[in-house]
Amino acid sequence: MSKEKMILWVVGLLSFVCTFAWAETEKLEDSKDWKAFRFVEGGQKTCYASSLPLESKGKYTRRGDVVVYVSHFLEKSSVGGVFDQVSLDMGYPVRDKSDVRLKVGKREYIFATSKHSDDKSTVYMVKNEEKALIKDFKKGYDFEVRGVSSRGTKTYDKYSLRGFTKVYASIGKGCPRDS
Repeated sequence: MSKEKMILWVVGLLSFVCTFAWAETEKLEDSKDWKAFRFVEGGQKTCYASSLPLESKGKYTRRGDVVVYVSHFLEKSSVGGVFDQVSLDMGYPVRDKSDVRLKVGKREYIFATSKHSDDKSTVYMVKNEEKALIKDFKKGYDFEVRGVSSRGTKTYDKYSLRGFTKVYASIGKGCPRDS
């Protein structure tokens, strides 16, 4: 990974982790184009894998951090947490009523901003298809993401899946379902 991409990756990671600055973060794995981390806050474990795009295109003058996350949130509740949450930080507010599309292989997945958040730059899966997407991530080589900003700017980001399977396994060990 080039020095420039490493700096971008760290900046993207910091934007995700800054909310949890008081929690101690532990690096679980670093494999090719993906990294995995775990932190514990108030007795609750969170593990996540993240990666930066290899390529970004669009006619924008500036753009914030662009990162993909796969997260496991362990909660002490009857639900037992959330596993395999896939989210994309687009680096800009997403246009209202527009979809962000992720394509891996021949399959396309739809993401949108959360109705429960003021953060309009992070998008989540519309349908409950995380398991299928994780399966596609494991067997794929790369994936692309297309979106439109609130100003109408179309963007394209291409991510690598090199190292994903190893990093995904490490977040499963770091935040197992039965803990």
